Amino acid sequence: MKTMRWNATQLKLLMAFLMVLDHIYEFIPGAPIWLTYLGRLVAPVFYFLLVESYHYTRNRVKLIGRLYLFGLLMLAGNLLLTRLMPSTIGIPNNILLNMALGLTFLECLERLRAATERRRMVVLAISLLFALGLISFTEGNYFTLALILIFHYLRERPIKRDLLYGLISVSMLGLDFSYASLFLYRYQWMMIFSVVFFRIYNGERGRGLKYGFYLFYPGHIWLLYVIGYLMR
Repeated sequence: MKTMRWNATQLKLLMAFLMVLDHIYEFIPGAPIWLTYLGRLVAPVFYFLLVESYHYTRNRVKLIGRLYLFGLLMLAGNLLLTRLMPSTIGIPNNILLNMALGLTFLECLERLRAATERRRMVVLAISLLFALGLISFTEGNYFTLALILIFHYLRERPIKRDLLYGLISVSMLGLDFSYASLFLYRYQWMMIFSVVFFRIYNGERGRGLKYGFYLFYPGHIWLLYVIGYLMR
C-alpha cells in the first residue's frame, strides 16, 4: 500500500484550518475544549515547515526580514485592537515574531560556527544573546527555539528528531498523568501527534501561497477576537 505524501502547501492549509479551530476555542466564549486539542498539532508543523523554508530559500535574510515585518505589523494591530476593544484575554498571539527571532538565533549560530574573525564572532555572539533575551517575551518563548533547533540540526536524522520531539511532548505532563492533567490543564502533550505530519511531508513546496499565511494568520485572529468581544 502506497503511503500518502503531502507537500508543504497541503500541510499548511490543513494546519491553517486546525489553527482556526484552536483560536475559536481561545476567543469565542463557550467553545468546546476539544477544538484546542486539534490545535496542539499546528505550531510544531509550522515550525517544521519554517525550517524547511530556511533550508531551501535563496535568501535567508530576506525570509527573516519578512517575518519581522509582518510580525511587527501584527503586534501593532494587536495593540490597537485591544485598546479599542479591551478585554481580560487580550491578544497574546504572534507566531510570526516567534519565527523571526527563532530564525535570527539559528542564523547567528550558523554564522558564528563558520566565523574566523574575532570581531565578527563577538558581534554574532551578542546578537545571539539579544535574540535569546527577546524570545522570552514572545508567545512561544524558548519552546519555539527548541523546536527550530531540533528540526534544523536533526533534519537528516528523522528517527532521532522524532524521539527527542516525543520526549519534549510527553514532558509537558510532568509526572501527573491524571485525567485532569491529560485533558484539562496540560494537554500540550498532544503535540506529539504532529510527528505523523513530519513523516508524510514529501519535501516539496507545492503552490507556495507566499503571502497567504502572513495575511491569514493575523486576519483570522483579529476577526475572532472582535466576534468574541461582541459576544461577551
